[in-house]
Amino acid sequence: MSTPDRPLSATPAPAVPELPRDLGGQVAIVTGGLSGIGAGIAAHLRARGARVVVGDLTGPVDPAETDGVLAVRCDVRTEDDVVSLVELAAAQGGVHVLVNCAGISRKQPITELTLENWSAVIDTNLRGAVLAIKHASRRMIAQRSGSIVNIASIAGIATLDAQNTAYVASKGALMALTRSLVYELAPHGVRINCVAPGLVETPILTGMTQQWKGARVARIPTGRMGEINEIAATVGFLASGASTYVNGQTLVVDGGMTAVSYLSPAARAGEETR
Repeated sequence: MSTPDRPLSATPAPAVPELPRDLGGQVAIVTGGLSGIGAGIAAHLRARGARVVVGDLTGPVDPAETDGVLAVRCDVRTEDDVVSLVELAAAQGGVHVLVNCAGISRKQPITELTLENWSAVIDTNLRGAVLAIKHASRRMIAQRSGSIVNIASIAGIATLDAQNTAYVASKGALMALTRSLVYELAPHGVRINCVAPGLVETPILTGMTQQWKGARVARIPTGRMGEINEIAATVGFLASGASTYVNGQTLVVDGGMTAVSYLSPAARAGEETR
C-alpha cells in the first residue's frame, strides 16, 4: 500500500558568499560565455580577480556592459577563430584558465537524424572544445601551468530524455576527452577536469511548464534545481589553487540526481510499504 506522492521539501539555495580575490593576475578564456551557465562562469572568475576573455557567437560586447569581461565573436568550430581568441587572451597576460562551455542541442529521433544536425552539435560541443584545448594548452605548456575545465552534462552519464543523441554523445565524449588528456598535459603542469551540471535554472528553461519542472525536480534528492552560481563556483574551485591535486576528474553537480535510482517522494520519505 502506498500513500499519494507529496511535494519534496526543497533545500533552499544557499546565499552566495563573498568571493575571494584569489585569481588576480590570471587570464581566463570562457567559450560560450555570454549567456546561461557560461555567463555565470565568466562573471564568477572576473569577481575573483581574473581577467576574462569570452568567445561567443553573439560577441563582441562592450566590456562596460559585462563588468570588465572582454567578449569577442568566436565560432569555436572554426580553427582560425579559436586561434584569434587564444592570441587575444595571451595578449592580456597569458592563458591560465580555459573553460569550454560553448554548446548546442538539436533533438531528432535516431531514425530521422540528419548529418547536418549531428555535425552541428558534435562540431560545436566536441570539436570546439578540442580546438580550444589544442591552442590554449600550447600556451599553458610553455608557461608550465594552467587549468582546463570542460562543461559536460549529466546527460552524458544518465539518460534523461529521448531523441537527443548528438548532445548526449558529445557530452559523454567530453568526459572521455578529459580523462584521455591527463597523461599528455600533467607532466607539463597543466590540469584538465570536467564539470557535469544537472538541471540548472537557466533562461533556456523559462518556457518550460511547472509540471515539466516538477516532474524532474521529483527525481532530485536535494529537492530543487541548481543555480548558475553553484556551477560557476565549482568551476572556480577547479580553476584555483585549491584544487591542485584534482586532475582528470568529472565533478557531477546535480543535487544527487544521478546518485540514486528514481523513487517517488513518498518512498524517499519512508512512507511506502510493500
